Amino acid sequence: MFPFVDIAMAIAQNVKFLLLNPFIYVVILLIIMQYRRLINNERKMFSVRVNSVTEQTLVSIGFGILGGLFASILLLTIGVVLNPYDMMYVWVVAIMVALINIRYLCFSYATGILGTLAFVTIIWPQGSELPLFGSLWDGLANLNVPVIIALVAILHLTESLLIWIHGDKKASPVFISSKRGQLVGGFTMQKFWFVPLFIIVAIDPSALAEIPEPGEGGEGMIYFPEWWPLLPISTIAGVVLGMLPIPAVLGYGDIAISRTPKQKARQTAIHLALYSVVLLMLALLSVYSPWLLLLAALFSAVAHESIIIMGHRRELLETPIYNHPSNGVRILQVLPNSTAEKIGLKSGEVIVKVNGFPIYNETELHFALSLQPVYVKLEVENLEGEIKFVKTPLYQGEHHSLGVILVPEQKTKNYVKINTDNPFKRLWKRFRR
Repeated sequence: MFPFVDIAMAIAQNVKFLLLNPFIYVVILLIIMQYRRLINNERKMFSVRVNSVTEQTLVSIGFGILGGLFASILLLTIGVVLNPYDMMYVWVVAIMVALINIRYLCFSYATGILGTLAFVTIIWPQGSELPLFGSLWDGLANLNVPVIIALVAILHLTESLLIWIHGDKKASPVFISSKRGQLVGGFTMQKFWFVPLFIIVAIDPSALAEIPEPGEGGEGMIYFPEWWPLLPISTIAGVVLGMLPIPAVLGYGDIAISRTPKQKARQTAIHLALYSVVLLMLALLSVYSPWLLLLAALFSAVAHESIIIMGHRRELLETPIYNHPSNGVRILQVLPNSTAEKIGLKSGEVIVKVNGFPIYNETELHFALSLQPVYVKLEVENLEGEIKFVKTPLYQGEHHSLGVILVPEQKTKNYVKINTDNPFKRLWKRFRR
């Protein structure tokens, strides 16, 4: 029987060590800074704050903790035993590729590179005799790449779960230049989750001042079944296995133009979950053949990049749903606690008439509202294409445009342009400068 109860008790005992780690507070501070940056961008583009830094941060931390427990249980069940020296290689390569684009800080790319190099050391061990490269060659040859790939797979599976349940929440509206140069509305989904991981690490006994003894009746020890771990532990004999709490960060960045934020987040979550499951299976199989190791390494980087690039291109090439209608003005975002929210207006709906006057742009909307500033009756086309009528009194101090952000007109100055070039094309453009 698998020792889930013992694992839960060990995690509970290690929570205090997690809270004593100063890096946890650095991570939370970075998350706060990222959400503040996003909200500053909202103010710059729309002259109004759509979301709250405090709410975004607290909710992200809450979901991240749940994600961390999910990932920790998977890591412990499968038997992902990390060697700290292996992770040093991962971090060094991740930082190097991040110099090309910060998005490449994701471990998928570093793992793909390291796995490919490890494959080379297996099929050509004579490389260790090369001058200046001998120690590096030996280090790459001793990397436990299947374990690293399994870690990446489980982290991305956790990310897919978080995207499914939280990725679309509080998406930020944005004006985007389409492939045809037309300005359309859309949403950026930027999420950052603090994910506490409780993992098993291999510790060299010589690095410990003393090896802790178990209490009476084996207290403090976890007895795993004989089949555990599923992945090999590449370390010296007599190694000490210990649980280590590690604060980590998972992030999600996406755009929604031809789909609603919820539809886009769900689609991305499904693709990422499929990628994670396949990658995990390849990690388990890669211990049997160097060619399977190479396949897993290449899949880690190439499939991950393909999901991102194809997702962005699909959004830009398909028909946008937040475009300017022929009649009326389309709502991109309803501001929280606004008149529009109180009367049930929704993103994507079209305001056709205000107090009986047909409107075709934002200026006409403001003018129609100013003609009768104490009461408004709207004719609205809902998401199903049906006409509905809503009315409400307007009180002093309420937002002059009902509290809605409209799909942009072509004269709008503040907008973003999405770069869908593949990484090789971006590198080529840099070298040509």
